[in-house]
Amino acid sequence: MNEPRWTVKFEVKPGSWVYVPTKQVADYGRRIHDELLKRYRCPRYYFHLQSGGHLAALQHHVDDHFFAHLDIKNFFGSISRTRITRSLKDILSYPIARDVAKKSTVPVSNGQSYSHCLPYGFVQSPLLASICLHRSYLGKVIERLYQTGYVRISLYMDDLIVSGMNESITKMAFELIKKAALKSHFELNQMKEAKQQPLIECFNIHLSHRSLDITNNRLISLAEQYRASDNDFVHDGIIGYIKSVNPAQLAIFSQLI
Repeated sequence: MNEPRWTVKFEVKPGSWVYVPTKQVADYGRRIHDELLKRYRCPRYYFHLQSGGHLAALQHHVDDHFFAHLDIKNFFGSISRTRITRSLKDILSYPIARDVAKKSTVPVSNGQSYSHCLPYGFVQSPLLASICLHRSYLGKVIERLYQTGYVRISLYMDDLIVSGMNESITKMAFELIKKAALKSHFELNQMKEAKQQPLIECFNIHLSHRSLDITNNRLISLAEQYRASDNDFVHDGIIGYIKSVNPAQLAIFSQLI
């Protein structure tokens, strides 16, 4: 399978590219994805691989009192061919793992020290990145923290939330994860980081003890989308989303539209 393996690529923000795979590569990606799902099971707290999406990830934490948020910078770009091969070799065999790594990656675009990385847009990328994370030192530390039962952890792609009943246990988990990320060569985005506190914002939603609230800016944006569309499906989707997060906010939303 010769490069290029995509029909088009486009930049969604500086340094962040999405690749639309060719039909051949998309079909290959689905086969690899399905085969890996048969052979490997990521933890339930990898919410991007479960039903329920980011809301399920947030709802996982609502019974706790302190929350922290970390964001893995350039998550897919951190997954090199070598990392993929190392993570898959005892699942698929070394030759197959190396072949998967070769066919599932694209040339780097952010000056990494390696030549190829996972792209956004390929079918298999989320699962490959998840397996590589789970089998890294960072993934092992997260798993050990989860197994203690003292903290709750959720991953939704590159967003990681940790929560606990008190500040000290949440702080300890937060700091252990940060150290493990450094050791595993996963760079964290300090601009999106939130240390342990009673309320954090993630996915344009405020998370606190037994409470989820869509941020004001996001509500305004949803209202603008609602007013700009004549499509009932769009209207129902927006109303349904607000209701799934916090039905009480529908009263505020109705005033905005």
